Amino acid sequence: AAGPRPQRVVSMNLCTDQLVLLLAARGRIASVSYLAFDPEVSYFADAAQELQANHGLHANHGLAEEILPLRPDLILAGTYTTRATVAVLRRFGHRVLTLDPADGFDAIRRNIQTVALALGEPAKAERIIAEFDRRLSAITPDRNATPPRAIVLQPRGMTTGPGSLADGILRTAGLQNLSADLGVTGMGFLPLERIIQAGPDLLVVAARAEGRPSLAHHALRHPAYAAIGRAGRVELPASLWTCGGPQAADAVELLAHAAQDWRQTTDTGSKP
Repeated sequence: AAGPRPQRVVSMNLCTDQLVLLLAARGRIASVSYLAFDPEVSYFADAAQELQANHGLHANHGLAEEILPLRPDLILAGTYTTRATVAVLRRFGHRVLTLDPADGFDAIRRNIQTVALALGEPAKAERIIAEFDRRLSAITPDRNATPPRAIVLQPRGMTTGPGSLADGILRTAGLQNLSADLGVTGMGFLPLERIIQAGPDLLVVAARAEGRPSLAHHALRHPAYAAIGRAGRVELPASLWTCGGPQAADAVELLAHAAQDWRQTTDTGSKP
């Protein structure tokens, strides 16, 4: 964090895009990845689109030839993405900060603090984290009630267990992560047959915008899921949980309401 605050910040990763758009003054952002403009996965897509339309914000695809002409004084990237480009940029003497994906709430706080320190905005980070913690502490599911057993369904049948942000979101919202009971750690795969056999109470599904079909998402609407007796279906916008940020509190609130609705429905003896 030593030295002048960076004035030409570039991000090459969707998740670092979110932190830059959250923490940096608009005039200090030179470029974000093209994914930052997609509202399906980017929580700050509106801000990115406004900056592009009114201030000429560049969209990049993680290529060194796109970034070098921008003369950045700080570049942010994911630890596991655009690694060849990161190596080239460092070889040219550029300051590159890489961040691990957030696998829980502590990692969210840590990444916000790390990026804020690099930007010279530590006080702003503390305010954001304090508000994030306030929102999480306001969510108080009934710990004495039996939690609904939930399975996260992502494209291609992927799901998440302990060691993932989605797991922390589910548990904080008062849900039991059934994928963990089925042996999934981090990111894993559950065949359709095992999901039906497990009989979850809630299916938490990655939402998909109409008009943007894909086979990976279409599989989430397989009619066999209707065979799961009591399961309700909760569609959660990907922009809330694809990347770790204070928007994860929105996901917790949505799932806490879904759990409450499920309890009320089952208490009356009707099917969700």
